Amino acid sequence: MKGWRVFRWELRIVLRERLLPIVFVTLALAALMATLNGQALTRQWSAVTDRYAASAAAGEAALLKTLAAGKPTAEEAGSVRTSYLRPAPPLLGLAGGRAMLDPIAVTAAPTDQLYHLFRDYQTDNPWPLVIGRFDWAFLLAVIVPLLIIALGYDLLARDRDLGVDRQLALGGCGRGTLLATRTLARAVPLALAVLVLIVVAIQVTGSGAAGWPRVSALLALATGGMIFWWGLVALVNLRHWSAARSAAVLLSAWTMLAFVVPALVDAAAQAIAPSPSRIELTIAARTAEITAQANAVGLVDRYLAGNPGLPRHPDDAAQRSDARFAVSLEIDRAVAPALARFNATLARQHRVASMLQFLSPVGAEQSLMTEIAGTGFAARARFQEDVNRHYLAWRDAVASLQFAGRPLSRARIESLPRFPATSASSLPLIMLTFFFVILIIPAVLTTLSVIRRQEVC
Repeated sequence: MKGWRVFRWELRIVLRERLLPIVFVTLALAALMATLNGQALTRQWSAVTDRYAASAAAGEAALLKTLAAGKPTAEEAGSVRTSYLRPAPPLLGLAGGRAMLDPIAVTAAPTDQLYHLFRDYQTDNPWPLVIGRFDWAFLLAVIVPLLIIALGYDLLARDRDLGVDRQLALGGCGRGTLLATRTLARAVPLALAVLVLIVVAIQVTGSGAAGWPRVSALLALATGGMIFWWGLVALVNLRHWSAARSAAVLLSAWTMLAFVVPALVDAAAQAIAPSPSRIELTIAARTAEITAQANAVGLVDRYLAGNPGLPRHPDDAAQRSDARFAVSLEIDRAVAPALARFNATLARQHRVASMLQFLSPVGAEQSLMTEIAGTGFAARARFQEDVNRHYLAWRDAVASLQFAGRPLSRARIESLPRFPATSASSLPLIMLTFFFVILIIPAVLTTLSVIRRQEVC
């Protein structure tokens, strides 16, 4: 009961202080900026996909109109196109991640190479590459810890600086009770404000359809991050340091965890698993292209020999179209080993970075938020795998029309494989659970220290 009375007293003091309104105003302004950025990103994503969808629909309509007006010919199979539109991630407005840096829409022809599908993408606005993106993931992982430090660096140090710590001890209230009540009196209002603002941001940015499991995971991760920093603040306050020293230690810890350790993790990941060489992939592709172009006729013969029953086209236009298809298939076959090594090296580097990211709670929190939002590496890799799988099946179907000499028609175009809508990536529940255990370590250490010293009234 005494602890509850102390908590209520501390809460009234905090609400009267000038620091809390300053923190809330700062949080509100940062949340407004992050929400507006997320809303703009969502609109930009929709604009890009709508533009590609309209272009693809117009191209297909023009092709069907041409086929209806003229006499279909066998070589027209090369004019068919397919488009791949990546659905907007569930929580795109809260954690931008790799959004707009990776391809979200691709249009492919049947004579394109697999490794070329994603080569020509670029951001509509390159400025985020320079300054980064201020989103809710950055706000929760980097800005909120600063607000926590501002509210809590002097939880007990102020008493020591004012010389009233002994009087409080003589009054029968231990440091553990004071630390707990003062921490809760500051942590609870801040946590409620952060969680409410997150829910508001979800509605404003149009991410309400993400589903409660995903939203709950994001709220739990945000709560765990705040628990980590409040635990660290409380642990520092247990030391017999002045307020200035406590602030310096906490700011140093924030700098290390927010900037220095992530940079070291990135360097370590590069050293353990270097980035794949695009030069090798480019050389292999160019060599395969030169070789295939020089042996186009032989490639057509080999394809026809491997597919008995297909006729050889008599006219030159159809033969040239056959050669383009055969060359494209051969280039992909020749480049496949280099492409597989490239993708395997990239995946290994990502696995190494994923394991090392837990050395920095700040970096790991941001990374997990992007995975929850569907804008991380896993979602991008899944989209690319789905595109590659469908493109190979679609190209084989178009190639069979080409080599069989079947003219295009609406029915044959509509019978080609359609790209299914890809679902959002699954939640990284194991990584979330492991990371949450790491986040509560400072709070557990603080509690054990207070219990060991018997400083609870």
